[in-house]
Amino acid sequence: MKKYRVALSIFMVIMAVCIITGCGEKATLTGKWSSVDGGSTIYEFNEDGTGIEKKGNEISMNITYTTNGNTITITKEILGQKQSEDYIYELELKKLKLTRNSNTMEFDKQ
Repeated sequence: MKKYRVALSIFMVIMAVCIITGCGEKATLTGKWSSVDGGSTIYEFNEDGTGIEKKGNEISMNITYTTNGNTITITKEILGQKQSEDYIYELELKKLKLTRNSNTMEFDKQ
């Protein structure tokens, strides 16, 4: 009976740790991110460095992005001209913060 209790206790500790940590789920930039200000800006980042930026319900444009350390560079083409913007990014499991010129935008992963 003692062995059963020990095994059950170990199992319960492992399950609790797994639940708390998400069973090893890691934060990843890929996916769909919606701004916490009501979803006026949405980014979709693909694994291949491409994606989409949506502003409201009206504007949607293709983007490319690269990361270097904690910096993400998002490039979009506007009227035939490429425009790149660098952001400092902080990534948690389901949260993303993009900071540029002391302005921070926060996003939730969808």
